Amino acid sequence: MNQIELQSLSTVLALASFLGICFWAYNSKRKGRFDEDAFLPFDDDEIVQYQNKVQQKAQKKVQEKKDNE
Repeated sequence: MNQIELQSLSTVLALASFLGICFWAYNSKRKGRFDEDAFLPFDDDEIVQYQNKVQQKAQKKVQEKKDNE
């Protein structure tokens, strides 16, 4: 394997890794966890109440989506 083939292979592997991480990070299954983690530095009662409202809205949307199917 020459140097050009090795560089090409490493580029393809880096791209595949990047796309895999992007898919993992932006997957809707993890949205709730990431939203929750985003508020950790603020950990106040107001933030928790806001977060609960956001989660309730998200759960309503999911339920409506299931009901429409």
